[in-house]
Amino acid sequence: MKAYIIAPDGLRQTAQVILDSWSEVNLIRKDTADELGLNGKECTLQVVTSGNKMQEFCHQKQVRFQLESLDGHYRSHMITASTAPEITGPICLITLNPQCYPHLKDIIFTEAYPMSESTETTVDIMVGEPLSSDLLIGSPIKGKDMNELVVQKTKLGLCLAGAVPSVLDTVPHVYYSCQTSLLPMEQFLQKFWDLDHIGIHTQRNENLKMEEDLAMQKARALTIKEDGH
Repeated sequence: MKAYIIAPDGLRQTAQVILDSWSEVNLIRKDTADELGLNGKECTLQVVTSGNKMQEFCHQKQVRFQLESLDGHYRSHMITASTAPEITGPICLITLNPQCYPHLKDIIFTEAYPMSESTETTVDIMVGEPLSSDLLIGSPIKGKDMNELVVQKTKLGLCLAGAVPSVLDTVPHVYYSCQTSLLPMEQFLQKFWDLDHIGIHTQRNENLKMEEDLAMQKARALTIKEDGH
């Protein structure tokens, strides 16, 4: 969604903002921070992504700013965020027309739909928890079909949520990252049962969550080996 970012000295500009309830940090693109003259203590940013992969960005800064809705009805408290060379890839152009959906008619969004080739798609700011939840208000506006787009109400304005195809007659793509192993499945299962199940590691694994530990105990209790025991 679009919102104003306001520097401590009052300088402001519009920015593309995303709310990420799975993140525990606030990030601002370094170029955006530099444009507003935001300064702060130098830091090293370490980001852990899916698959437990870590990226490290040196010579970043801890900066402070506020967010304000385009209509001026809401302004956040001072937000502390770390700069980052890039937050995420550009958002996909949304070419659908909300006026084609009964539950989306007459809704004023923070940006114009359908998007055009001139629409700015660079993400400038990512807001993580707990602020991202604090910015949500009320219940989303839904259509009759659960697969239809919904409108998420936020203090910064209304924004589309859900799977948004860039072209109406195409299937939306969902991307995710994960950590994989090249070990063949047969070898992986053999290693699991030989080393863990038969008792080489009989003590409780302190790194497991309680639910995972209970699942392992149940597997040991209910699984019958080839010798019948």
